[in-house]
Amino acid sequence: MDACLNQNAKQVDKASGKASPPALSDSCNLLALSGTASSEPRLKLRSETSVTSGTSSSQAGDDSLPGAPVPVGIPCDPCTGKTEESKEQATAKDAKPSLLSKLWIDGGLLSYHPTDHTHQFNDLNYGAGLEFEKSPSLGFAAGEYRNSVRHNSYYGMVEYKPLHLGPVRAGIAGGTINGYPAMFNGKFFPAAMPLVSIEEKHAGVNFVYIPSVKGVVPALSMQLKFRF
Repeated sequence: MDACLNQNAKQVDKASGKASPPALSDSCNLLALSGTASSEPRLKLRSETSVTSGTSSSQAGDDSLPGAPVPVGIPCDPCTGKTEESKEQATAKDAKPSLLSKLWIDGGLLSYHPTDHTHQFNDLNYGAGLEFEKSPSLGFAAGEYRNSVRHNSYYGMVEYKPLHLGPVRAGIAGGTINGYPAMFNGKFFPAAMPLVSIEEKHAGVNFVYIPSVKGVVPALSMQLKFRF
């Protein structure tokens, strides 16, 4: 480069007697431009950027600082700054629970009769049922079990549990039940009882207190339940 500059510096303007600026050759121009390039970063406009061979269109149209990393493979929403992947995760998180997640499968019951000192009542109340959880406080239940007087009982209940404390929900269950000969000759009759449920993601337990009424002794029953 020094040789090139010295060669052109010998040209003198005859009129002024002063040395004119050297006319650099193409190779000298390339060197001079490369030596004066600014190292300070600045924003580039789209109009200032051209697409060259071997350069991707996404990199050529980028309005970021030189050297800034370009995300690859995840399209971005320019208005929110969120990627489509993050929006899909947020949508899945806010999605409503599926039908299976609201459906409990009830197993058999175990009962304790505090006034049964002679053990004449049945404490192993095996059976099966279903619970549908319409909301955290409202649900519906139906099923059958072997009752304390050794008859098959069928029931349909509405469960209202407005009291919530962590996994514990408390309220009342009301509906109809049959299978007790001392009540309406074993036919269906209205019934209501306190209910406490402890529920985790896939398993839970119901505690039901059966009050003392005509022909029915008081009992505390426990029912296991599961869901997918």
